[in-house]
Amino acid sequence: MSKTSKIILFTFLFLIIAIGAAGIILPDLLETKLRDALIGEFSEQTEKRYELDLKSINISLWSRKISANSIVVTPTSDSLELRKVEASSILIDGIKWRTLLTQRFPEFRSVSVTNPDVELYSRRISSAKPGNEKLSDSGTDIVLSTFDIFITGGTGKVIERSENVVFSLGSFDLSAREVNLNTLLQGAFVPYLQDLSLQGTQLFWNLEDDFYHFTIDEFAFNKESKMGRIHGLAFTPIVPKYDFAKYKGKQLDRFDLTVESIQMENINLDSLFVPAVNLSKITIENADLEVFHDKHMPPGPTIRYKPLLHDVSKKLGFSFGIEELEIKNSRIAYGEHLPGSELPGYISFENLNASLTNFYTIEHPNYYSDSLRLDATTEFIDVTTLSIDLAYATFDDQDTHTLKASLKDLNGTFLNDMLINTAFTRVDRGYIHNLEIDLKLDTFSATGKMLLEYENLKITVLDENDATNTNFKTRLKSFLANNFVMNTDNFGTPTEIDYQRPKDKAIFGYWWKSIQSGLEDTIK
Repeated sequence: MSKTSKIILFTFLFLIIAIGAAGIILPDLLETKLRDALIGEFSEQTEKRYELDLKSINISLWSRKISANSIVVTPTSDSLELRKVEASSILIDGIKWRTLLTQRFPEFRSVSVTNPDVELYSRRISSAKPGNEKLSDSGTDIVLSTFDIFITGGTGKVIERSENVVFSLGSFDLSAREVNLNTLLQGAFVPYLQDLSLQGTQLFWNLEDDFYHFTIDEFAFNKESKMGRIHGLAFTPIVPKYDFAKYKGKQLDRFDLTVESIQMENINLDSLFVPAVNLSKITIENADLEVFHDKHMPPGPTIRYKPLLHDVSKKLGFSFGIEELEIKNSRIAYGEHLPGSELPGYISFENLNASLTNFYTIEHPNYYSDSLRLDATTEFIDVTTLSIDLAYATFDDQDTHTLKASLKDLNGTFLNDMLINTAFTRVDRGYIHNLEIDLKLDTFSATGKMLLEYENLKITVLDENDATNTNFKTRLKSFLANNFVMNTDNFGTPTEIDYQRPKDKAIFGYWWKSIQSGLEDTIK
């Protein structure tokens, strides 16, 4: 746990303890004297780094309650990371006064915090793991019994010194049972709280260095039911399409993602102690992903070797598993703009429904027992159905997997938006009746068969600067392609594929290059 988080926890911890102790030790003093005593004690305990202000204190011995209103904690120096902590009220309920006979502070049943607001200055995160960092060199010997906690109407913000917002929460509610603040102060994580329930709205994360904003409209998690949900997720680029790669100084995919809802089942946060994460099912509905690649900029450094899924499964470093990932009613579009083309070319997969099962890292106990499976159907460029069936033995160090795909009934001219702008080729006429792909792939090569049945195909090979086919060079290339190179019809004759894997291509590039080799052999 970070030092700043400990300060926040210590702030509420001190208020709970000080108010409770004052209710016994100083019952006869006037409220103003009690208030002043608490403020002075808080300043001393925080080594005068923070100041406490509160409007009033209310003590009810018979109903076993103590409350404080309008609490504000502020730093005494601008160099501190904690900018402000405030709350409308804090209520300590179910106080067992008799426990003071045997211990320094009384036991109590619950704490309720209303409208807390926390503001922090941003800092570099050094580690995600709990440590043994102490709150201060002076330390504290405070020991509290466990209690329930309820936070309602909370807000939070992380800002830079320039007031630029890095992270914010519009509102959140939190409840948990048997909270042990001593354990939290010693470095345990909030997710380990018993019966944790968390919900919130308007999460905002500014990834300015990467040119993105990440937002969530609503989220909720319940530890007892092991369920989580997210509504209105968006990963939004903050610069225009053609400025994105320009600002990065190289070719780079620009992602624009929205997701209507994500449901997560069987989330076991206690396993993070191992650490291990296993999700029985994730359901994603109405996702829309657009990827744009501007090729006017120079490419980035060449990566000579890109790993396939076996190597990917070994890189995470801890046990992770998804038994089933289901995607419903979603869309993926990919576009790129080449030099010499007036417009970008797009390919889209509409109404995408897919099921991905058995993805595990090497540390997971099921890693060697099940192969990854992907079954998907989608409307290819919104005119015909494409079906995909993938079986992948991620535990195999040879990355052995099979890929089957089928496409039905497509007018070839519907491909022109993509072909004209990305391949400088135009389909003038032709009809695809059937495409069947059956491949076996591994880390070395792809082998298999492709059946592409089509008729009356005529294409025009375009010059990069002449998409209208008006000059002699482009007309000559088209004549040669149609009369000496290309088969205009093909029925029932499959093509054998034997393609050596390019090591600089990732998994999707490997699949496409293998399929492309079969397409080229079929129409020659």
